[in-house]
Amino acid sequence: MRGIAKLLFWDFAIMLKTKDKKLKTLCPPAAISALAGVTEPSIYGLLLPTKTPFIRACVISAVCGGVLMALGVTSYTMAGLGVFGYTAYINTQTSDASGMMISIAVSIVGVVAGFASEMMFYKDAAKKQSAAPTASAPSAKQGGSIAAPVSGEVKALSEVEDEAFSSGALGKGLAIVPKEGKIYAPVDGEISTFFPTGHAIGLLSDDGTEVLIHVGMDTVKLDGKGFTPKAAQGAKVKKGDLLLEFDIEFIKAHGYSTVTPMIITNTDDYTDVIPTDAKQISHGDTAITIL
Repeated sequence: MRGIAKLLFWDFAIMLKTKDKKLKTLCPPAAISALAGVTEPSIYGLLLPTKTPFIRACVISAVCGGVLMALGVTSYTMAGLGVFGYTAYINTQTSDASGMMISIAVSIVGVVAGFASEMMFYKDAAKKQSAAPTASAPSAKQGGSIAAPVSGEVKALSEVEDEAFSSGALGKGLAIVPKEGKIYAPVDGEISTFFPTGHAIGLLSDDGTEVLIHVGMDTVKLDGKGFTPKAAQGAKVKKGDLLLEFDIEFIKAHGYSTVTPMIITNTDDYTDVIPTDAKQISHGDTAITIL
């Protein structure tokens, strides 16, 4: 099913419920992108950071997919992403559109269930506050440095063509145009998210820094082709460990940019996140300094 378009309504439900100004600002553009099948802003900016909405989205979408399988709905052809994908369920030989109508109906049920679940259960994460703050208490997490995950040309995040990254809505960072198809761990820590398509990796460093590495623009549409994971979600890693190999020429041949943003998704926990001013960088070199 084209269930990914339902993220639109999860986004709107979160926008109505949250008191976090940053989340409210991110919701409308993320919702519009989700409607067209570009899901990174919704997933990385809203659902994964808030955790439980992501779980509810997965469960409801899985149930909807199971219902479609039970009803025998079949995809007959390649189609677009998001709402543009329903035409895949039209039998082109018989012009039978019943599969498309059933998938739309099931999607509507999923939309209602998803919207209702967030309206009932969504809560902003509780912010920890000291019971007795003192002048010497730190106002942000301890800083440090983040290594480059790949060798190549450094670009400012504002130059990335995807507004979800260039606007800074997902956090501060930088982008690298890779000259080799290998991603290395930029920190000591744990792989918190490794998408099945291989195009994106989330890490949680041992000191609490949340790092997102996204290989290419819209490369989720390759459905894992050209990507070879070398580690797994939940694995403990050391800085410099090989996480992923990817085929640069394959990605380019299919019309996708290989520019690779690295974002500190919990930027607000720190005083500042400062990218290197170097023009070229090798994996393992300091790419970002955190204050």
